[in-house]
Amino acid sequence: MLGRDILSAVITGKSATLTYVGQCIEGGGHTGPPPSCYGRWEFADGSTSSGTIHSSSVDYGDTVFASADRAYSSLGSAWSVAGPLYAIMITPVVMSAVMWVNHYRQDRRERTRQLRNPPADEPGTETGRTDGPGSPEERDEEAAAGERETG
Repeated sequence: MLGRDILSAVITGKSATLTYVGQCIEGGGHTGPPPSCYGRWEFADGSTSSGTIHSSSVDYGDTVFASADRAYSSLGSAWSVAGPLYAIMITPVVMSAVMWVNHYRQDRRERTRQLRNPPADEPGTETGRTDGPGSPEERDEEAAAGERETG
């Protein structure tokens, strides 16, 4: 939402000729407002519009890159305003995607390693049996209990 108007101007803008320029602010720097003027412009199809011109170095008859309510001295100057804003907004999304892919790849590597090299201390890995008693002593106790019941 922050740069929606700027991006809209970049997408829908087209070349126009300035028919009036006035009320210029020679701003800039870190503390003042950016340089701008109020102006009117005419598009190649004959339609006109007016609004803020984001440059103070324009004059009557100059060609600008304009949309319905704002104009820039060129398409490049419009992108120089919109580019950093969108780069800041897109960076967290890209970083999150990179981190997710990295986590997925590490997890998959770890699971593959565990499948290829199972831990030696798991019961039943040597015989493949996991349903019976685990130690020879337990087997002897069960056998003795079975004999007492039958005999």
